[in-house]
Amino acid sequence: MTGHCATLVHGAVSNVEDTAGALIEFASGAIATVQAGTTFRPGLGVQVWVGDARTRATVTLRRSG
Repeated sequence: MTGHCATLVHGAVSNVEDTAGALIEFASGAIATVQAGTTFRPGLGVQVWVGDARTRATVTLRRSG
């Protein structure tokens, strides 16, 4: 597993990382990526993407109101 955190957008107002990413390799050889941040477009919500070479599923959660 490898990962990286950085302050990409909010450096003028915050002294903490606002974006993170990781690459995970499983014993089976499968690879997964994980990313998180407070730098994404407002209203995007939380998204979970799961897939392989043949299929993909996406779940998007948005706050109503």
